[in-house]
Amino acid sequence: MIRFATERRIQAESRPTRERLIRAAVFHFQVFGYHGTGLSAVLQRANATKGSLYHHFPGGKEELAVAAMQWIEDEVTRFLDDLAPGGVRMMVEGLARYTAEGIRRSENARGSLAAVLAQDAMPGSAAIARA
Repeated sequence: MIRFATERRIQAESRPTRERLIRAAVFHFQVFGYHGTGLSAVLQRANATKGSLYHHFPGGKEELAVAAMQWIEDEVTRFLDDLAPGGVRMMVEGLARYTAEGIRRSENARGSLAAVLAQDAMPGSAAIARA
């Protein structure tokens, strides 16, 4: 088990900085909400510097949230593309299982990223609402 955790950590650290920041933001937004997520926590989880955050996301937290929504959209689209040959029913059932499993894996998640950001950030952010 320790070996797996170590390998997983090495794999995570070898991801590009932008991806690590997005994945860390997805986690924190889902668990703590948009307003409850501090950039320092995202930076710590991503093992990244503040300079790298603003290099990749000059608009700060709002731009990072938009990127997180786009990342989730891409992940779900790839997942559904794999299920498409099985028809619409398989896609809908697969999406429901995929969403439920994602929330289950993140034991403290408040819901899907889209739902959390819709509740927390959309009323005040046109950029997040468009994402």
